[in-house]
Amino acid sequence: MRRNTIGLLLALMAFASSAFAYTARKEFRETRALRAGGELEVKNVNGSISVSSWDADSASVEAEIEVRASSRRDAEEFLQDVEIEIREIGTRLIVEAKHPRTGTGFWEWILGRRSPEVSIEFRLRLPRKCDASLRTVNGAIHVEGVSGTLSLSTTNGQIEARDVAGEVDASTVNGSLRIELTKVDPRARMEFKTVNGSIRLYLPEDARVDLDASTVNGRIDTDFPLQVSGKYVGQHLTGSLNGGGSSLRLRTVNGGIDVLQR
Repeated sequence: MRRNTIGLLLALMAFASSAFAYTARKEFRETRALRAGGELEVKNVNGSISVSSWDADSASVEAEIEVRASSRRDAEEFLQDVEIEIREIGTRLIVEAKHPRTGTGFWEWILGRRSPEVSIEFRLRLPRKCDASLRTVNGAIHVEGVSGTLSLSTTNGQIEARDVAGEVDASTVNGSLRIELTKVDPRARMEFKTVNGSIRLYLPEDARVDLDASTVNGRIDTDFPLQVSGKYVGQHLTGSLNGGGSSLRLRTVNGGIDVLQR
């Protein structure tokens, strides 16, 4: 009896896995004014966010939207209701993915009567000096060449920030962090945290930082000549780089931490 039940469940799951046989896609492109020193906010749910810089007083927003459904008609109709909303509030630009709510119960999922799935991949270009708040749930975040206050957050995905400067906060749950800072403001307070993933931080040789790094299951390594003011017991490190300055907090549970020179 148990074998029959397991066999039936496996068959139902195989059937359900083929429920999204149709895909519909569309692209979004728009450019809005955004001067250096402005602020960009991006809100997404399923999909990655990629940001790079350019020498222009504007923000270029591109999005690739994909809907998967059990029929071509469902996919195309749902796709029509997916929108990218851009709002301007003063010097702030807000970009948000809008679509009907999706969600499926257990038996609807098993029997293949599933709501369409939406994935939106954002690609943006910003002025080099710009603040940015980037939020998604299921997707990676990539930022390159931006200087400002950066707040980066996802749940399932890695975060990578290359050649960035200013004050950076980065948080994920399932994913690694890789941050490369070209310049560190000695007054900044920064935090990088994950649960399941490693943290790799690159700092300028002359960075003035007060470091507090901790992991539960992993090791901590640095190639800086640390002046240790706390304790170094394998999983916890506190110390000052170049006399101290910016507050820098690194936290992970399952993963190692590297603090390296650029």
